[in-house]
Amino acid sequence: MKKRYIFIFMSIIMTIAYFDLIDSCNKIDKIISSMLELDSQIKTEIDTSVSIYTKLVQVSNKKQ
Repeated sequence: MKKRYIFIFMSIIMTIAYFDLIDSCNKIDKIISSMLELDSQIKTEIDTSVSIYTKLVQVSNKKQ
């Protein structure tokens, strides 16, 4: 009888731990996806600024 209660208690504990782990993984996934989105925005801004700089250099070279 005691083994049965221990098994039920451990099952409840493991179920709670599983759902907590899933919740933590979802939060980590959201954090990583926001970091990747920010990284892509930064790369886009750098690419845009570099292309503008090269266009300015080309225009100034044509004027000379």
